[in-house]
Amino acid sequence: MFILLSFTSLVPVVSISRLTHPRGEPVYEGLLARDKSWNPLPDALYESLKRSFVTQTNPTNAASDNKSLIAARGWFFSDWSGRLSQIDLTGVSKSNELPKAVPVSSLLCFEHTEPEFTGVTNALLAGRWFSSPNERGIILSEHIANQLGYDTNDIGRSILLFGENLPLTGILDTDTFDELTDLDGEPLTPVNFVMQQQRMAQMTVNDEFEQADTLQEYIHYSVDKTAILPFSYGKQIGAATRSVAVKAGNEIDVASEAEGYARRSNLTILACTGENVILYAALNTSQVSAAWQIIIPVVLAFIMILGTMLGSVYERRNEIFIYNSVGLSPTNVSSLFIAESAVYAIVGAGVGYLLGQGVAKGLQASGLLAGLTLNYTAGTAIFVTITTMGMVLASAIYPAHQAFRAAIPDDDSEKEKDKQDAEDSLDSVEMYLPFVATKGHVFAIQAYLGEYLESIQGVTVGQLAVDNLCERVERDGEHIVPILEFRVWMSPFDLGVSHDAQLKIVYRKDHGVYQYHLSAHHFSGDRQNWRRLMPRFLKAMRQQLLMWRILSEEDHARYAEKGKEMFKV
Repeated sequence: MFILLSFTSLVPVVSISRLTHPRGEPVYEGLLARDKSWNPLPDALYESLKRSFVTQTNPTNAASDNKSLIAARGWFFSDWSGRLSQIDLTGVSKSNELPKAVPVSSLLCFEHTEPEFTGVTNALLAGRWFSSPNERGIILSEHIANQLGYDTNDIGRSILLFGENLPLTGILDTDTFDELTDLDGEPLTPVNFVMQQQRMAQMTVNDEFEQADTLQEYIHYSVDKTAILPFSYGKQIGAATRSVAVKAGNEIDVASEAEGYARRSNLTILACTGENVILYAALNTSQVSAAWQIIIPVVLAFIMILGTMLGSVYERRNEIFIYNSVGLSPTNVSSLFIAESAVYAIVGAGVGYLLGQGVAKGLQASGLLAGLTLNYTAGTAIFVTITTMGMVLASAIYPAHQAFRAAIPDDDSEKEKDKQDAEDSLDSVEMYLPFVATKGHVFAIQAYLGEYLESIQGVTVGQLAVDNLCERVERDGEHIVPILEFRVWMSPFDLGVSHDAQLKIVYRKDHGVYQYHLSAHHFSGDRQNWRRLMPRFLKAMRQQLLMWRILSEEDHARYAEKGKEMFKV
């Protein structure tokens, strides 16, 4: 753990993703900076873009000289969220007429350079666009102007906004202006956050969501719900910058500038080179520094742990046999080794980290690391911990497999491979069951199992049925072997699948225990069905033998007497 910490470090890296915006409109070549959720942009960002791209000149001359242009857009709401906004516009009455007031939901602020980007002048019915950065004026849609009692002949007439008279600079055609879009394919007007929130709630109910890797589509107000002001004046009354458009000159590489902007600001930016609109976004990631240096320590540690675990498997074969005898399946046995390795991984990672920190502190205190500062980041520690734990768990997979094979009764892999074809044609199964008995319980267990078999003899309900049950004994050297012989029918009984079985408890000199041995010979029914149904019989026998272990001592004594009577010993 300490070695890996010393060799590795996580370095923060900013990567740039580039995606084609599906709703993008290439209305001009350049950049569009905006927040994904239409949150306000910092003023410092706008000033930075102005310094980077623009030489302050007259827009017409700038365009002719192939210089870059910039156009900021701002929104003003009477409340900070934009959900309860209402702003009153009051017309200046003629003669004795009462002044008319019209509420709008927001104020839209443009710079005088906006016509070079989106062609807003095409929507003008009368008047003109703003001509200078510091101009005071207001532009209204034809609908709002008519509500105030203004028409195309009233250009220059004052409109009262926040106690200040602003001259009417232009009147717009509503349909034409609402159709104008920016590079993101969305209208130029402010977002209707109330309608957007309702739409998102409906999309959530219907499980409809936008793609996470593109800009979400927003609902915008119509120009009939807003008034247009110069950007500089809008900033004075509290408008927030929502987007900044940059029209690139011939000397500007749009793609590289967009990537640099995204990397510096950690915000999204749209770039258009004439055909497609590309969305650039910065992604904060981390990478492992000098990762190749830990390969050799990891491989060495893997080999050492693998050898240790394999040695543990071979040294604990008797323990594995005991696990098997008390009813654990091979899968359970292999799981024990995996769990053991998991404990080693967790304890080793924790102790190793603490030990590494302690050694580092000791070396620093002793002055042996003079001039060297050990500074482990949390990310590095987590990476090394996960790597260490993963290495330990991976090194335990093969030993766990070996433990699985060791727990299989009479598993002889080479013999199985050599005789695989022959076994396919045999109609018999001979195997030791993973159950052992003490010398005093040999006849008792057989009596217990014989009682169970007697209970299902002649019965055609359930998983098994037995007939021709008989008991006998035979002698194997100094040991008397009790034997149960019977015929087993397995459900579904209409298939007629059966086999002759023999269950006996024999003494195994190699293990020094009395162990169950099963012999089964196919008697009737399709051979494939017999092999398929055979696990049912084995499962039933296993369940009954496991139940023996929970019987009381009185029951064991009673079955011992019954066994002596049954086998006449």
